[in-house]
Amino acid sequence: MSVEQKIKDGAYAPQIPYPTGKANREARLAYISVQQRLVQEFRADLEAEFGLADHPKAALLFDMAWDNGHSSGFQDVYYHYDRLSALVLP
Repeated sequence: MSVEQKIKDGAYAPQIPYPTGKANREARLAYISVQQRLVQEFRADLEAEFGLADHPKAALLFDMAWDNGHSSGFQDVYYHYDRLSALVLP
């Protein structure tokens, strides 16, 4: 399954609710942990889809795409990653 399809299917969305109000510290930490794991999975999926898993600039490429797009969601990060990958792909 492509990364774009996984985004549309909500594969990178946490399956636990965001802790609000007087949620305890453990609930917030659990949510953050799940979110971090999903971002790492997203990154690994992007690198695999674009053939950049072992590329020396893969981390920089993801960081740039993330910085430019994460406030608008995973689809925008994908868009920026796709555009920026042209700089490192042969």
